[in-house]
Amino acid sequence: TVTLNMNTSNYFSLTANGNITIANPSNTTAGQAGALFVTANGSFTTSFGSHWRFATGTAPTMSTSAGKVDRIDYVVQSANTIHAVATIDLLGTA
Repeated sequence: TVTLNMNTSNYFSLTANGNITIANPSNTTAGQAGALFVTANGSFTTSFGSHWRFATGTAPTMSTSAGKVDRIDYVVQSANTIHAVATIDLLGTA
């Protein structure tokens, strides 16, 4: 489980070296915006805490091929609502 501390940055990067849960972040502030870059390192799953809200109502299926990079752009609406949009395989298939 990864818990982002929004006091430390608006931009985060992590590598999925196993199945991960991106938990509800700490220290969110309404209006805060940023991005999270997730680099896949194998066939691992990524899930999200309940505060993360995606346009489809369902969290995206993140890349599982090693080296693929996905980006989650977000805007904090309130302490328990984070609007998020996913760009999967940001760098494209080589």
